[in-house]
Amino acid sequence: YSSAASDVYKRQGEEDRENYARVEASGILEPSLFLTKTVSPATLLPGERATFTLTLSNRGIGEARGPILLTDLFAGLEGLRYVPGSARAPKGVLEFFDGAAWRPEEPPSPLGVRLRLERLLPGEEATLSFQVEAILTASPGPRENRALAEGPGGPAEGVAVVEVLPLYRHHLGPGGNPKALPGGEGSGDDLQEAQGLAGQPYCFRHTLLNEGTARDGYRIRVEGAPARLLTLQGTPLPEPIPLAPGESLDFLACLDPREAGVLEATLVAVSLAGGGENRTRDRLEVLPADTLSLRKEADPAPGTTLKAGDTLTYTLVVENRFAPLPKARVEDRLPSWVEFLEASGGSYDPESH
Repeated sequence: YSSAASDVYKRQGEEDRENYARVEASGILEPSLFLTKTVSPATLLPGERATFTLTLSNRGIGEARGPILLTDLFAGLEGLRYVPGSARAPKGVLEFFDGAAWRPEEPPSPLGVRLRLERLLPGEEATLSFQVEAILTASPGPRENRALAEGPGGPAEGVAVVEVLPLYRHHLGPGGNPKALPGGEGSGDDLQEAQGLAGQPYCFRHTLLNEGTARDGYRIRVEGAPARLLTLQGTPLPEPIPLAPGESLDFLACLDPREAGVLEATLVAVSLAGGGENRTRDRLEVLPADTLSLRKEADPAPGTTLKAGDTLTYTLVVENRFAPLPKARVEDRLPSWVEFLEASGGSYDPESH
């Protein structure tokens, strides 16, 4: 209604009956459920925790009378596990799913959690929160989790996405024990010691392990005494070394002592993806070359003229002032122009002659 327009019509002596306004009021007070779901932090590494928070509100103009069920079945949370005792709800009744039924007691490994409400007034809110932890082997990537609210004014759905970040972690240690257990990194279990002879290379065996959750590449840096890095087949170790999650590689670090003394080398495995460094140590006590000697004698003496059918006896004499040698092996490859007859305390190998 416009008073100005009315005055104009009055002055002209006319009537206008087509202008009107209408207000409608409904006698039905409807509830309307609205659900939001958040997660904090939104990214986490394996071993870290995140908190999901579900907020259910009644945005209608009528009361929502129960039962109202706010349910989260942990769907889509592969690699994440519920943290026992972490579920919280200021109002309502918490229930847990054990795989067969919903119960008010929390089972050892619940498969879901829900909140039961008997009423929710217009504008009122109810919250449910719980924590999850990314297991150490959780693969990287996003996880989408949905929750559902059912009851008068529903259903309503809430969605939150948490992303598990790649974990880059590796170990370098003695052969077969990359974690250097039981002492671990920097302990005496991460040190290999041996004795060698001047002039003879000595190789330490090592194992590199990718214990992360993503593929990584590694470079090996040698500090202290120089060392040649070789494959188990004796070829140069390729770098960078690519390893998939859980994959390991054995290789050799070979020292070349020239004189008696002590050689110490530290091997450092460097992650190219930003996973830091891991170290292991080798110590070689080098003894004089004559500490272990081998002498070969012949009968008849060298220089004697032999004819076909003559018998020739070789005698090998080993002197050890080096160290106990439980697996010592002395090998003499015979020349092609002789035929083996017998060995005292030894054996004959037809392949190597």
